[in-house]
Amino acid sequence: MTNLFNEQSEKDYLSIFFDNENYHNNFKSLIDSKTYDSIDIVTFVSSPKFLFESIKEFKKVRIILGIEDNQNLNKYLLDPSSLNEFFESLDQEIIEKIINKD
Repeated sequence: MTNLFNEQSEKDYLSIFFDNENYHNNFKSLIDSKTYDSIDIVTFVSSPKFLFESIKEFKKVRIILGIEDNQNLNKYLLDPSSLNEFFESLDQEIIEKIINKD
């Protein structure tokens, strides 16, 4: 019987699909550039810097990057300096890979 005070199972706040199946293993094993040489990602992120740092060792990256709210979207679209700040927060190696489409 379920009641108000029963312990609830742990919630899954991160949904990952790998090979068209729900993935429950360690997230870091998916972004291991020693295991894989390329990665395709479609994601919303709260920390683009973390994402770019995590994938910078891959030989090939294709990414569709969403942002979490319209306030940030308007900031990037209407204020070019915000976009500049974003790219300035990335390390030079990542910026060069983006520019060179590496």
